[in-house]
Amino acid sequence: MKFIIRNISYWDRVFFELINRYRDNRLLSRVIPWVSRSGDGWYYPFVVVLLLFTHPGQAFAFLGVALASFASELPVYKLVKNMVKRDRPFVKLPGIL
Repeated sequence: MKFIIRNISYWDRVFFELINRYRDNRLLSRVIPWVSRSGDGWYYPFVVVLLLFTHPGQAFAFLGVALASFASELPVYKLVKNMVKRDRPFVKLPGIL
């Protein structure tokens, strides 16, 4: 488990430093917040609506799977977040922010 956490931490740091190296890039400044918010679940209803128009037969099946996934995702997220506490990168890495 420690290997997995170290590996995730390593790649988290690599991407964090890469993104912050180009933080003045206008495209990144506009795209990164949308990418970050995509994990909050706000876009899930739009996927269902999009499927209703493009693949109506699969939209309700997707909705059922999405609801079941979301119902299990939130408790697992809270559990893992509380088990794997870490300093935020801007606290741990000098010269950020």
